[in-house]
Amino acid sequence: MGNTCSSCEPTSVVTANLIYEDGKLEEFSYSIRVSQILQRNPTCFVCKADDMDFDEYVSAINQNEYLQLGHLYFVLPSSWLNNPLRTEQMAALAVKASLALKMGNGGGDCCWCGIKRLDPVIEWTSKSTSDETNPTVATGTHHEGGGFVVKRRGRAGGGERKSTTKLSAILEE
Repeated sequence: MGNTCSSCEPTSVVTANLIYEDGKLEEFSYSIRVSQILQRNPTCFVCKADDMDFDEYVSAINQNEYLQLGHLYFVLPSSWLNNPLRTEQMAALAVKASLALKMGNGGGDCCWCGIKRLDPVIEWTSKSTSDETNPTVATGTHHEGGGFVVKRRGRAGGGERKSTTKLSAILEE
């Protein structure tokens, strides 16, 4: 009883998730051999996210192995093989994976019903001339070419911001 669309409900298809260095996500719902991925990316190697650790060498998965469903993998440049994984690199990969997995379900319209799926991101920023803060709200989905739709909320006049909160209550009898 309500206005929900059953096709908007999350599905539980188990996939092997492959994140490229540029942040692109490729999902496989079937077994795929690592060599098939390397044919399209000859200057790279594939590694399992669970096997990566700070200041440790990244190990490549054998090209004859298959990606396992339910696991996360990275396609990284071959130059990373002989160097320990730095903290900055690990953090960058974590951010890329997080964004790719979040946007991986296609973004945009949720389904046939045309409902837009929006994940708001609120960032409080401070003006350089005063202590007043205004929220920057980024809403929308990842577009071709990257980026989000960003809208600024607040007054254009530069007046003083009210910080009182209005509360209301529902009385029960």
